[in-house]
Amino acid sequence: MIDVRVAVLIVAYKGSEFLPDCLSSIAAADSTDICVETFVLDNASPDDSGEVVRNLFPDVHVIPSEINLGFAEGNNYLWRHVESVRSWDYIYLLNQDTIVDSSFLTEAIECMNRHPECGAVQSLLMLHPETDRINTSGNRLHYLGFGLPTRYREMAVGVLNDEIIDYPSGAAVLLRASFIRENGLFDGTLFMYLEDAELGWRCHLLGYPPWLCFSSIVFHKYSFTSTMRSYQYLERNRWWLLATHYRLATLIVLSPAITVMEFGQIVYAIQNGLLAGKWNSLKGFFAPGFFLPMLQSRRRIQSTRKVGDREIVRRWSGEIKSPHLSGWIVRWIANPILTLWHCVACFVVRW
Repeated sequence: MIDVRVAVLIVAYKGSEFLPDCLSSIAAADSTDICVETFVLDNASPDDSGEVVRNLFPDVHVIPSEINLGFAEGNNYLWRHVESVRSWDYIYLLNQDTIVDSSFLTEAIECMNRHPECGAVQSLLMLHPETDRINTSGNRLHYLGFGLPTRYREMAVGVLNDEIIDYPSGAAVLLRASFIRENGLFDGTLFMYLEDAELGWRCHLLGYPPWLCFSSIVFHKYSFTSTMRSYQYLERNRWWLLATHYRLATLIVLSPAITVMEFGQIVYAIQNGLLAGKWNSLKGFFAPGFFLPMLQSRRRIQSTRKVGDREIVRRWSGEIKSPHLSGWIVRWIANPILTLWHCVACFVVRW
């Protein structure tokens, strides 16, 4: 790992209470034979995030933005900036509300070296302050576009080996700079939510599956929140994933399940007071400023893919397993129907 250059990228928004712990842990981490520089985007934060970093961590590069770019385009903006500074071997995306283990970076790089075919390596995300419990060990993708954490709140026991995952959490992931130069980072039109799922799906389509490194550990001050705005972005971006990453023939095969899910989402939205968010997600999806870039992304993704939908559909989950979606409707109605149609799709999709 001699002369390895790594840029750590952090998008900061209302992060003044989190950044001191996060940046202190990076400074204390083992970086033997690695050149590490940290870049923080002050993403038009209404608090003093940028000033806190400048005052307490003079070696950290603070990049200001006058507008909130969102998590997706915020990281793209940082990537373009760091590439203009010098050439890098890797970039590491990190959430502002994390604390890294001392060997998080060296272990992730060693994992990347063990698997030269991979484009991304996620660190094992543990909860904080419940540091003996897992936040996510990589994420599962449901074949209808839902992102699902794995091993949530399970105890991290035993020796676990590296494993291929559906997609890495954008909260703590190492990426090859060469892969990003060739294929891009996030799609900025998504703004926030599921941008990491899109990247992971694209990695699989390009033949560079993401991996999880169990020995690279990052602690996450995670809190689940479900708001009107988050639901709106999640639903809009879920549709974007399906429309851009599946072939048209696959979408036709999946259309009965997609239709059933839409009725289910409407019922869910009504029950939880989120109907306005569902409506706004549909309006946002068909808005010209979103729909036209989506068509361009679809053409690019479909023209560069190397892996067929047969492999993708069979890999994705047919069942929704989430601690946040565990009601009787999901368990006894949605999952049996969706799992059945997933089996049908696995048999029918041969392309």
